[in-house]
Amino acid sequence: FLSGGQEARRRYQLAERVADLFDQYQVYRADWLESWADGQDVLHVRGSEERAVPAEQLWQPALWRALIADIEGSGANTSRAEVHTRFLEAAAKLDGDSRPAHLPRRVVVFGLSSLPQQTLDVLSALGRCCQVILCVHNPCQYHWADIIEDKDLLRAERQRRARKPGMPVQLDDHNLHLHANPLLAAWGKQGRDYIRLLDHYDVPESYAHWLDRVDLFRESDGRSLLQDLQNDILNLNPVHES
Repeated sequence: FLSGGQEARRRYQLAERVADLFDQYQVYRADWLESWADGQDVLHVRGSEERAVPAEQLWQPALWRALIADIEGSGANTSRAEVHTRFLEAAAKLDGDSRPAHLPRRVVVFGLSSLPQQTLDVLSALGRCCQVILCVHNPCQYHWADIIEDKDLLRAERQRRARKPGMPVQLDDHNLHLHANPLLAAWGKQGRDYIRLLDHYDVPESYAHWLDRVDLFRESDGRSLLQDLQNDILNLNPVHES
């Protein structure tokens, strides 16, 4: 890429792409950057599982360590990923009796279709000393994390939604069409991943004394094609039941 014409412009474009990549890592993969800064060329996957960085991508942790060394040498602030880690360490000492004076007693997150894990880490930490309520869009009233490819990677240890009666525990190419809505399977990846991530943070027993889970699912009243599709997705109806 750098061997073509307009070398200065190409260098700038490459730097811009790499900077954007690392910026995304700081929000969505702060745990990767923390390990890279410690000299570990690993990727964190499936919760606590790790795997080695592919050989052709080893330049990424090496470059990150070089950037950290340069930043620390100049006396500038550290990365957002490290700030996030320091925040979580400080927040771990909070409780209801040590709530900062200007922190609200209740935080309500409404209208967002998804949040990165880093933000959920912060909200979970704040939950130690204030009430945190998330209003989550969910198109289906049943547990539907298993109806999309790579379900083994995304199955949570606990799930808030009940499994639909008659739904088999294992779904594969032979029975998927009998139990799942194809539109939800094709278009629902981001929402599915977000809800699955929330399941990981959700500990109902920690708030059972002051709040019950509130589910607001309602079928569409009309009989248009769109409303029929919405109801099928809501009730996890396969095509042959539509």
